[in-house]
Amino acid sequence: MVARHHHACLVCDPGVPARGWAVGSREGAERPLDLLEEGSPVTTLTGVPEQVMTIAFSGPASGDLLPWGARAWRDLEDAVRRLAPGPGQLLLRGHHKHILADGPACLRWLDHCSETSLSCGIALTPASMLAASMIDARDDHLTRLFEYLGPRCDAVILEDVTHLDDETIQGLAVGSGLLDGGLVGRLLEANVPGDIPVVVHAADLEQAERWLWPD
Repeated sequence: MVARHHHACLVCDPGVPARGWAVGSREGAERPLDLLEEGSPVTTLTGVPEQVMTIAFSGPASGDLLPWGARAWRDLEDAVRRLAPGPGQLLLRGHHKHILADGPACLRWLDHCSETSLSCGIALTPASMLAASMIDARDDHLTRLFEYLGPRCDAVILEDVTHLDDETIQGLAVGSGLLDGGLVGRLLEANVPGDIPVVVHAADLEQAERWLWPD
């Protein structure tokens, strides 16, 4: 862990596969972090450990429902209420094919949690919220995501990304994909409070810092 520009920079274990979204457990600045796999969304969980910041994908809707349909939102809320997490214990991360598909959806979730005293925050995950159709305009989309969610998120997960075809994107370790790390670093500094933990999918700390702060 290192403090850089007032951010705690936490690097995923080197054993995490280079291809795919960042997953695994990591000792955090104040407590452990547990990043769950895409195939284990919050709707499948039976519990979350105490004293651990658990970060899960919101998950797709069940059956043939659209991921952003009313039933999907009810299922998501029911899953979180069933887990009954304490403050700061459970965060959801977005994905363009999941319930929390974009910035407005994440803000809607945060507003709903505030209105209903539901204890569940958001981890800003800009790479997984880019659809393949957004890649050409990725800098604009990244800027909007940080402006929307940076001030209200409880963690940030930074990954790189590439697109395999017109429909599919894939997560990568930073510096091995299409994203401009210098831009991401500037957006992080401009929009995310300094005490928010930042998880970087990288082989080591030096790689993470070179990507985010190339100068």
